[in-house]
Amino acid sequence: MFSDGHPGRAKQANRLTSVAYDPGVDLDDAVTLQAAETAAEAVRTVNHLTMRRPAHEPGWEAASDIYAVIGQLQLTAERLPQCLGQIARHVTSPGDGIRLGTDNERNA
Repeated sequence: MFSDGHPGRAKQANRLTSVAYDPGVDLDDAVTLQAAETAAEAVRTVNHLTMRRPAHEPGWEAASDIYAVIGQLQLTAERLPQCLGQIARHVTSPGDGIRLGTDNERNA
């Protein structure tokens, strides 16, 4: 799927890592950031892979490939509001004595 023979694209796709949630493991800020970076890089990779058609065919290998990609991107988009809402709650009500601010306190 989406194989246009461009060697850089295969390398780029292989750089993506997987970050799976495990309720039995304490997640720290570094893991959260890694998961967000992986998601951003995955979308960037899909953007690059879908820029042009594969060289060996006039379109993608099958219509099912296109529908599968669209379905996964839809699922990604549907999950973002929950994530952003949870982050917004932490920013507006940090709790635990945590004070969020900026380097320039005049803008806080």
